[in-house]
Amino acid sequence: MITWYPTFFYFSLIVAKQRLNDLGAGAGFKEISTSTLKAFQISIPKHIEQQKIAHCLSSLDEVIGLESHKLDALKNLKKGLMQQLFPQEVA
Repeated sequence: MITWYPTFFYFSLIVAKQRLNDLGAGAGFKEISTSTLKAFQISIPKHIEQQKIAHCLSSLDEVIGLESHKLDALKNLKKGLMQQLFPQEVA
């Protein structure tokens, strides 16, 4: 029986989605042949490895989220400074 660590499964699906999208043919609606889909494989490491991989990727997601908030704050700071340094004249 295959045992999936839920977060690892989530990240695997993200990668699989991109791979399947790349295999699809068609301009608007992409199709995948039955033979291509049958040949499609996903690596399933041991459960403990899945946990380690999932933890690592989740940690990176957290860091990315925190850095995104910092970037937003810096952009707002810059906008405020520019408004103070270059005030608009009232006509």
